Amino acid sequence: WPWLEPLAGTAEDEYEHLGSVWRHMARDWTAGGAAQTGHLRAEVLRLLRGEGLASGAGVPPGGEVLVLGCGQARLAWTIASGLPGARVTGLEASEAQLSAASFFLQCAEEERLAFHPFLDEPRSNLHAAARTAALAAPDIAPAALPRVSLELRRGDFLQLSPSGEEALRGSGRRRGSSSFPPNRAASLRGAFPTGATPS
Repeated sequence: WPWLEPLAGTAEDEYEHLGSVWRHMARDWTAGGAAQTGHLRAEVLRLLRGEGLASGAGVPPGGEVLVLGCGQARLAWTIASGLPGARVTGLEASEAQLSAASFFLQCAEEERLAFHPFLDEPRSNLHAAARTAALAAPDIAPAALPRVSLELRRGDFLQLSPSGEEALRGSGRRRGSSSFPPNRAASLRGAFPTGATPS
C-alpha cells in the first residue's frame, strides 16, 4: 500500500504513529465508526445548509468551507458531497492522516482494506479478542460516486501566516498555498467524488 510510505519509521508525535492512523480509520471509514459518528457529520452539514438557523445563515452556492484539522477527511468529504456547489478545503498538519485520506477518497470499492486498529492499544482493549478485532474500510466507495470540489492541504491552522488569517476573515483573496506551510499532499484538488447522503 503506497499510502503507508509516510508512516515508515517512528514519529515523535503520537498522532503520526500507525496505531493512531488505524484508530482514526476505525472511527472515520468503517461501518461501526459511521454508526457512532455519522449523526455528528449530518448535524454539521445541516447547520452549514442553514437548516434551523436564521434565513441566509447557511453556506451560499459557490461558497467556501475550510475544515480545520480534517484528519482523514471524512467530514470534509461529507460537506463537499452535501453542498454540491461549495468549494471545500480540508487542512491537516499530519502527512500520515492525509495519506490515509487520499487513499480512502480514491477507493472505488467498499471494504477494500482489512486492518487491526487496536493491536497496540491495551488501555481500552484489555482482552486479546478486542485487541485483535479486524475491521474493514472504507464503508463507502467515494471514487464510485459523482465528483465534488474538495481540496486537501497540509498545514497547521495554528501557524497560519498573516495572509492566511486575512483569507479566513473573508478578504476575498483566494487561499493559496502561500498561506500555509508547504504541502506534499495538495495535488488532490477536485479529485474526489460525492454521495447524496452523509455517512
